[in-house]
Amino acid sequence: MRTSIAKFLVLIPAATFLVSTASAQLTSLPVSFSPKQNSLLNTLVVRGDFGLFNHDVGDFKVLAGSAVWNPGRFSLMGGFGALLSSDHQAPDGCTAGAALGYDLKPPALPWKPIIQIKGAIGYTKIRDVEQWNIPVALGFAVILPPPQFNITLWTAPRLHFRSGDTLEPLDGSEVDDIGFGISAGLTLTYIHGPGLHVELEWVRIDGHSEYIISAGLHWNFILSY
Repeated sequence: MRTSIAKFLVLIPAATFLVSTASAQLTSLPVSFSPKQNSLLNTLVVRGDFGLFNHDVGDFKVLAGSAVWNPGRFSLMGGFGALLSSDHQAPDGCTAGAALGYDLKPPALPWKPIIQIKGAIGYTKIRDVEQWNIPVALGFAVILPPPQFNITLWTAPRLHFRSGDTLEPLDGSEVDDIGFGISAGLTLTYIHGPGLHVELEWVRIDGHSEYIISAGLHWNFILSY
């Protein structure tokens, strides 16, 4: 019974939160979409991610972990990440974030679109520099259920609010701006829980474009049904 139910699960695509200077959940992972195929299931997704972003956002790599709880049509995420500077002369940093999503159009049959609205907040600190990012996104996804893997394709355009200090350069300059962006991802989840995900993001804010790519592993746990 549990195995058959698991076939209807789709894992939350990579880190809704993560390090993301350019995205708003963490500081360097894309703002992700978190659809699931059966809205009646109560699930928990544990994930780990690695991210890269272009020099306009700072020369950093990111390692992050997060957990996503999916009670019914809601999705709640929290996570923490480390910002690792590629320049040994520059300081490392940290990032943390949280997100809340709600399925406006709950899952139906395969290939039928799922629509979710999501808001998030992310905090980044590097030395004495602090920055807040708040994205508000509308995500669209379709789920393909092959025999052993669920495949989720998704995209999420959004408005992006940023406040605090600039991260590039780290000179204490302040920024308060509204931009726009889009994220997209591919998620593969095995019917027994494990999976992997890849995500891309583009954001236009503060007079320049920021690009992010991230990838990671996840595990989907069924809490109740």
